Amino acid sequence: MLNRILYIVLLLQLCIVYSFAKQPTLDIPKAEEIAILKSLDIDPSFLEDYHYIKLKTNINALKKLYFIRTLKRGNLFMPNLQELLGRSNIPNTFLYMAMVESKFLADSKSHKHAAGLWQFMPATAKKYNLTKNKHIDERLDPIKSTKAAIEYLQYLHKRFKKWYLAAMAYNCGESRLYRALKKAQTDNLSVLLDDDEDYIPKETRNYVQRILVAALLAHDKNIIKKNNGNHLFGFCSSKKLVKLFFRGGESLNSISVRIGVPVKKLKDCNPQLIKNKLPPNKKMFYVYLPEDIVAKVKERIKNTNETFIYNVKPNDTLFLISKRFNIKMQAIKMLNPQLKKVLKIGQPLTLLGKDPFIKDNNITKPKIITNQTFIYTLEKNQSLYDISLKFNNKIQLLHKLNPHLPKHLKEGMKI
Repeated sequence: MLNRILYIVLLLQLCIVYSFAKQPTLDIPKAEEIAILKSLDIDPSFLEDYHYIKLKTNINALKKLYFIRTLKRGNLFMPNLQELLGRSNIPNTFLYMAMVESKFLADSKSHKHAAGLWQFMPATAKKYNLTKNKHIDERLDPIKSTKAAIEYLQYLHKRFKKWYLAAMAYNCGESRLYRALKKAQTDNLSVLLDDDEDYIPKETRNYVQRILVAALLAHDKNIIKKNNGNHLFGFCSSKKLVKLFFRGGESLNSISVRIGVPVKKLKDCNPQLIKNKLPPNKKMFYVYLPEDIVAKVKERIKNTNETFIYNVKPNDTLFLISKRFNIKMQAIKMLNPQLKKVLKIGQPLTLLGKDPFIKDNNITKPKIITNQTFIYTLEKNQSLYDISLKFNNKIQLLHKLNPHLPKHLKEGMKI
């Protein structure tokens, strides 16, 4: 009985797939088709080319469903990609290149060792300053890898003069495309796509056509209609990813508890963090989060009752203050939105935590013995470095003021 039910379900699924595949699907004005071709420097005459007609004929409802699912997968990164491409001279059509490269899986890795939204190979990643070590792989960083891809594509366009050639070179390599153009004695797209001549690899021939298919589907009236009249980005969040800074080496689990954001969300937004923690060799490092979530985190910090006022002292810097009071520089900036790069002596800063000079409502300020020096009693596990940061004194000065200071400091010792 069970086998019979499974057989019927399978038969129904096959019927649905078959009916989808047979449906005519593409509905796009000719003017928009020409605009897509021109954006890639493809001559409008390509509309009548055998390769173009064939790829349009092969578009069916299943490909449309796959396109929509892939597009929704890029929801998290699309606003940033759109903004970065918009600020460059690269056509928006190259957004579909990222879709073709990685299916919008930021942690995507190929058997050829390419990785990320833009599928950077290790050598190319190194050339464009994308770091890869045991803590981080910036090929998986959605923002940095996009900036690197833009720089690489601009270079390829400068060399080959046409955007569709830049896309081909990105896929098969500069040298391989150069040899193909030399052999073909032309850069005509129809000639380069010829299966019989095999000027460029089959993978690259398919690659360019898949970019065109994605671009056509993004302008398809049926898709736009089903998306309530919105264009491609109607599927996507309008919230960009922005940086939020934390102490180096901190785990995503710890950050999750502190800011109230699920670990899964942190992982989804930060695939570049290999061990699910910030690089320990950095004093401060960032995580990406959608700007609406970051706004809530900032509000949460602002509304805390545990804040105090600190007046800037001579030689103070934001870094020294953050180290002295163990407060992230980013948190100080959040609490002081009017903060400028140069601090002024006496300037009041709102800091997170309890005033270190107030205990049990009794003021325990250090005993001043002159207008320049005072006696301080060491607390548990304090080092000379901790004290130098806390009071903005150089270690050499502390040794000079305390010539008999032992190497190992103890709790209760006075300096």
